[in-house]
Amino acid sequence: MRIDRLLSELGICTRSQVKQLIKDGRVQVNGEEILSPSQKVNEKAAIVRIDDVEYVYEEFVYFALNKPVGYGTGYPYIQITNEKHPRLLYARSVVKSKGRYYGPFPDGSRAYRILNYLNQVYPLKKCPPSQKQKCLYYDIQQCLGACFKEVSREDYAKNINGIDRVMKGNYQEVLVDLNGREARAVERLDFESASRYRDLISALANVSGSQAVDLLSGSTADFVGYHAENGMLALVIFSYVEGKLLAKHSVISEQAGEPSEDAAAYLIQFYSQNLVPKRIYVSLSTNEMFALGEALGSEVLRPERGKLKTVLLTAVKNSRQTLLDQNREQQRKRARTEGAVEQLGALLAIAPPRLIEVFDNSNIQGDSPVAAMVVYRNGVKSPSLYRKFHVREVKGPNDFATFQEIIYRRYFKVLNENLTRPDLVLVDGGAPQVQATLNALRSLGMNLPVAGLAKDHRHRTNALIKSDLSETILERESALYFLLANMQEEVHRFAISFFSKTRAKSLIRSALDGIEGLGSKRQQTLIEQFGAINRIKEASLDELSQYVPPKVAAAILAKMKATST
Repeated sequence: MRIDRLLSELGICTRSQVKQLIKDGRVQVNGEEILSPSQKVNEKAAIVRIDDVEYVYEEFVYFALNKPVGYGTGYPYIQITNEKHPRLLYARSVVKSKGRYYGPFPDGSRAYRILNYLNQVYPLKKCPPSQKQKCLYYDIQQCLGACFKEVSREDYAKNINGIDRVMKGNYQEVLVDLNGREARAVERLDFESASRYRDLISALANVSGSQAVDLLSGSTADFVGYHAENGMLALVIFSYVEGKLLAKHSVISEQAGEPSEDAAAYLIQFYSQNLVPKRIYVSLSTNEMFALGEALGSEVLRPERGKLKTVLLTAVKNSRQTLLDQNREQQRKRARTEGAVEQLGALLAIAPPRLIEVFDNSNIQGDSPVAAMVVYRNGVKSPSLYRKFHVREVKGPNDFATFQEIIYRRYFKVLNENLTRPDLVLVDGGAPQVQATLNALRSLGMNLPVAGLAKDHRHRTNALIKSDLSETILERESALYFLLANMQEEVHRFAISFFSKTRAKSLIRSALDGIEGLGSKRQQTLIEQFGAINRIKEASLDELSQYVPPKVAAAILAKMKATST
């Protein structure tokens, strides 16, 4: 399946977001960077990494494995409140005084799936405390009805014990319970309920199918591995609940002190936002383990042998790999930016162009013509240096003359004000646009490298036009292609955005011309306040009178009404 289709269908991000993420070099599958939205992957065998978050496939859903503490508000939990009438809730943080918590879960999707199952099998109070009338959930047997009748503690305790059995993996007892309910429903000829219990028995397989490997039978603990290198610290936490790995958390940060001290400090921060297990296995000094245990109220241990040590060493290995992956990702990003810049220089037989100014123009049949310039330093865009231009001299749709005017004006200013000259002038267009740019520069006595970006019949970046007007087809999977395509799309976006605003203002001015008492200053005020002619047409007399005299406002509305009929 195509990577953009896969991630959009699964709701991780939209197709347009996938495209931008790939351009920025932020998407990997099984450790390899994705270079094209159309690249195909085997979704069932893919580990997708976007920035620092990994997604793995399970039952037609991708679950995020390693969201850092700052990503969202923490891991998902299922909570039984300690209210008079307990409720079963989805939670993103742990407040021990407010009830019993189960988790953490790798992703909210799984937590919701289990929560939905538990509400059907072992319902508690579903509606909020203020509810005083029978709710819909009671009618569909997902609430015990405390909103309108008295529910005994025994009834709550029975269902809370059932929830506890499910969450602790005692599925056999739950199956016996459900089979008994089904049999009793059949005896009283309640086939609808019997069918529902059958469905719940089948659904239990989905709930019980936990993701991780049962290495540690019955153990509930966290295993913490860390690794420091070149001033960076990577830390990985495996969270085991009842012997099953339910979550993996990883983080990379700059070292502030000794690696073990930094690791201990981070764990205190992490567990302030997540459930603290009874045991934490980590390789720290004896003093640091004691201090960490005191701070968290948990038993902090360093295993010396057996399965516990094996799991801890796996966490350490993962932390080392996490740091290695980051280094590789940084190298890939450099290849996508600085490396691509060096390739561009080699292709044009010039020094690597560290400062590139890119130009495009926009108009509709010569109406409201504008142009735009975007700037890239070392392959990275610099929005603070972007510039916009109103086309002054050219009349009608003339791309060649427009480029010639804009390039002349830009570099006349560069000369006069002694501004920094770019290493490359890049224009959105083919040989005519490149020639127009060269003409403008020569008339100023300037000799700057110039190139153009031509598109194919499908309007995709296709070729680089050199200053001698020769054409080089770009390799679509290369880092250079993605850099140049990004530049072309960025300058086009910036130009179109400026054109849209300019044309909207032009339409408003045209519609408002000839109204007595409405000069250019008042027109500008209306443009700034309303932004579009339709909004002025829809405005009331009182709304317009806030910005112009009532007499003028009435004249505006009269003209708007006359032109719309």
